[in-house]
Amino acid sequence: MLGQAEIGGRPIRFGTLTEAPRLWVAFADTSPPVFGYLSGLVGERLSLQVTETAHLPWTREADHTEQLKSHGLEVWRAAQRWCEG
Repeated sequence: MLGQAEIGGRPIRFGTLTEAPRLWVAFADTSPPVFGYLSGLVGERLSLQVTETAHLPWTREADHTEQLKSHGLEVWRAAQRWCEG
């Protein structure tokens, strides 16, 4: 886990997997927890890919997608700073 945020009243976790290098997005309180990933982080042309369609309506509520992208980019930048020392 690289970071977390609360979006739409739900705890969200951000992380990576060595075998699938993306910024994965997961609910802290749901099973299965992973519901998608953010891509386009390097060029800051973020895109949310929802892999668990049961959670698609939630991502479309209010500004949840924009918040996921915003928090995800913050987490990504913090991880880069940490790695670069």
